[in-house]
Amino acid sequence: MKFRFPILGVASLLLATPFLAMASLPSLSQEASVLFENGDLIFREGCGTWSDLFRDFSPNVKEFSHVGLLCEIDGGLRVLHAEANDWTGRGTVRVTTIEEFTDISVARKWAVWRLKLPMEDRNLVVKNALSRRGVSFDVGFNLNDERSLYCTELIYVSLKQANCLPPLKCYKGL
Repeated sequence: MKFRFPILGVASLLLATPFLAMASLPSLSQEASVLFENGDLIFREGCGTWSDLFRDFSPNVKEFSHVGLLCEIDGGLRVLHAEANDWTGRGTVRVTTIEEFTDISVARKWAVWRLKLPMEDRNLVVKNALSRRGVSFDVGFNLNDERSLYCTELIYVSLKQANCLPPLKCYKGL
């Protein structure tokens, strides 16, 4: 099986069924602190110009176009993700709130998936991902160059660095 965006393949191998999907909650921060954990993946179907294209690259699940990693920062959960401006292609790996990541202005729907890994491994994946804050967005979608990252590549390289990646066959970017 070949995967254009590696995390979609990783999702099919490492993840359980999404344990929670929501359109909106009155108090997402409170719910998140109870239901979500450090290292959970948060997917969304975006509203941006490129969202439909990215969603359609998945060989299996065609519901989502963007992924982030839930990270415990300063006692609360935040989303770490690589995102670029639709028109300029400029962006970075950055931290946002769950509310910002799931806001109706950027997300049609979203879901949280838990990695089938021990918490110790998930914590290492988060540590690896957080070390990439500020890295520029990979507009060339080059999986062989970690000097810039796109959203799924951020998750992929963080899992790989933690030795938590099953063998995958991947295309080289787009």
